[in-house]
Amino acid sequence: MFKLDSRSRLSKKKHLKTEGVILGSTKIKECDKLVYIYSKDFGKIRTLAKGSLKTSSKFTGLIETLNVCQLELYQGPGNLLITEVRTIKTHKILRENLKKIQTGILITKITSLLTLESETLPEIYHLLVESIAAIEESEKELIILTHYIVKLFDILGLLPNYKDEHTSSKLSMKEKRLIQFIRNNPLSQSLRIRLEPEEEAQLKNLLQNMVAMETNNQIKIP
Repeated sequence: MFKLDSRSRLSKKKHLKTEGVILGSTKIKECDKLVYIYSKDFGKIRTLAKGSLKTSSKFTGLIETLNVCQLELYQGPGNLLITEVRTIKTHKILRENLKKIQTGILITKITSLLTLESETLPEIYHLLVESIAAIEESEKELIILTHYIVKLFDILGLLPNYKDEHTSSKLSMKEKRLIQFIRNNPLSQSLRIRLEPEEEAQLKNLLQNMVAMETNNQIKIP
């Protein structure tokens, strides 16, 4: 798979524009935030939003996790700075539902764990935007999360050949078929899948094991 070093691209220009999904942020110093973004043009980037924790900040409410934003950036000597931001989508409905917000946050966490800052893969950006929007619109949060994880693993080359008995001996035939179906179909088809409560529990366990195997991090699926 062709991969572009986003750090090389970022170093060529001082002023940059891109769209991105906010993956999360960390407070540094008294008033600043490090903001982690999966961008359309540069992949995963780490940016500094100076003064964003001040009550008078122009960034207030704009760089929240899950927001889809239009961003203007400046490559400083030590940090990539956010200079301007405009929200494209804030997902207000998603934020009013506990299960939906938990699922959305989980998607951003998994993305952060599995992607590198040196990789530019626009298909991940589009997958993020599509999946977060679907969580807001559908009640099938687990199916959307499953679709996201399977597609993300496939993009990153982490998805084994589940037709190979040697690599998938711990999976049931139903689980293998489910993964292959999602791998080969768009989200609209995945949303037609119906699960019984017992199947939901088994699927959550499968997803948790998949992520743990690649990241050494335990996730909990709501």
